[in-house]
Amino acid sequence: MVGAERLVWIREMVHGLYRPVWAQARLADGRRVSVIAFVAETTHPQYRATDELNAVAADVAMASGPLGSNREYLTRLDDALARWGIHDPHVSDLVQRVKVRVW
Repeated sequence: MVGAERLVWIREMVHGLYRPVWAQARLADGRRVSVIAFVAETTHPQYRATDELNAVAADVAMASGPLGSNREYLTRLDDALARWGIHDPHVSDLVQRVKVRVW
């Protein structure tokens, strides 16, 4: 692993909250590619069993660690997706809800 890939691995694997899973994904043009997904371990103490966006936004707005804040990570994710021409309404909505709490 080099560069950004190594940083993502370190960031996601540092606390043992996630299990890496290799999978196949289909791109919009029909190509299939190998991807890695970080799947949350539901028994981990840092796991939060909710997908309610206001609760998630409250956590993201306050969470930080040695590699930076969770809100910065989320904002960078949203920006990177936009640069690649990908719109993820869930991520964009979460960004807006976090901004209301932080900015």
